[in-house]
Amino acid sequence: MGQHAIPLKNPSFEDAPQCCTMPEGWYYYGHRDESPPDIQPGSFEVTTPALDGKTYLGLVLRDNKTWEGIGQDLEQPMQKGYLYELTIALAMPEKMISISRTTGEYAPFNHPVLFRIWGVDIKNKKEELLAETPKIDHVDWKNYTFTLLPRKGNYPAIAFTAWFADGLENPYNGYILVDNSSALKVITP
Repeated sequence: MGQHAIPLKNPSFEDAPQCCTMPEGWYYYGHRDESPPDIQPGSFEVTTPALDGKTYLGLVLRDNKTWEGIGQDLEQPMQKGYLYELTIALAMPEKMISISRTTGEYAPFNHPVLFRIWGVDIKNKKEELLAETPKIDHVDWKNYTFTLLPRKGNYPAIAFTAWFADGLENPYNGYILVDNSSALKVITP
């Protein structure tokens, strides 16, 4: 493989804080009919300080069964059968207020969210779920370390998405904060 780690561009999601905007080095990887994620803090009453740098990512789930995500092309693909390790900080905000897609009214986006990591091959329209957290229900930043093992193919891109604790059967309004990702550490060979 040549490297012991695959770096991510802008791993702490640094950019000008604003809603519905992708941080530099990332592209939108969420529900196709919805807005992109947010660069926080400062939008929707979110005030949590960044863990690393000045800004971080906010990913939303909506009560109309839609979600947000973010992706990035890697300097070299994740290889099928290789183990990788990635650490990232996650939290939920103390407060997040936005408009419900089902009622059209302001509502709290305060339900816990799952965080997912995907291996992605956009050219060949393939993706593989590589990791998923339990519900993120804490307002303090906590580091999560994932072991990723692509089984279905090689993936030239990685994506992070928010997801519903009970799947699409019980959609709700939720929000997750994401900061300070590590590089993808190559564990094998």
